[in-house]
Amino acid sequence: MEQCTNPDCKKKYWLSRISDSVYGKDYEDIICPYCNTLVRTMDTSACFMTRKAEELYEGKIGIASENKLIATLTKFEKSSNLEIDTYWYDEVDSEGKVVAKYILKDSSSISPVRENNITFEKIG
Repeated sequence: MEQCTNPDCKKKYWLSRISDSVYGKDYEDIICPYCNTLVRTMDTSACFMTRKAEELYEGKIGIASENKLIATLTKFEKSSNLEIDTYWYDEVDSEGKVVAKYILKDSSSISPVRENNITFEKIG
């Protein structure tokens, strides 16, 4: 999980390596999928894609395709080897009506190998 450097955004997003470049080593711009800020430029031989965190979480939870997750509260915790991002989401239908509520935890080990674990609980 990455975080936008724009002080007006600061949202977290997923950065995924999607392929190796056919042109060899080159510069790859990493753009925030929320606000389109250039977060950084990497000197790499790979191609990357950024993705809004909610898109991944919607798939993980398995909500209906016409519904969306709306964040209502966020808490970030970090220790020496673990990051835990806790999100409270409302699931809203196409008319904006809340149909469910969730607490989602996205934990990442920092060392030695970065691994993610996403869990959620339906609370309403």
